[in-house]
Amino acid sequence: MTEGDDFKSTIIEGDKQIFSNFSLYSCPNHIGRARLGISVSRKVSKKAVIRNQLKRIVRETFRTRAGRLQAVDCFFKFRPTKYVPNRLLIKQELIESFSKLANTKPSRGY
Repeated sequence: MTEGDDFKSTIIEGDKQIFSNFSLYSCPNHIGRARLGISVSRKVSKKAVIRNQLKRIVRETFRTRAGRLQAVDCFFKFRPTKYVPNRLLIKQELIESFSKLANTKPSRGY
């Protein structure tokens, strides 16, 4: 997703799943393929290296699982925690979230 309106509509109209380090908003789209949006604020980590690592983990997991997904917009919004996010836990939660998305049927008329 590249437009601000896409992010807003996904948050407003989409389904929300909450995990320990991030929230996943998902909404069916009319484009015919899965799209990805990621938000990692400086509140998550002041170090750009860590924020970029989190984004790379999400992109890699999405890339390997995108073929199994319906036409859906996925927006990951990372939440600040006390500690540096555990990358293995995040990867496991991402796999779980994509599995849930792959098993859901499209709704809202798409």
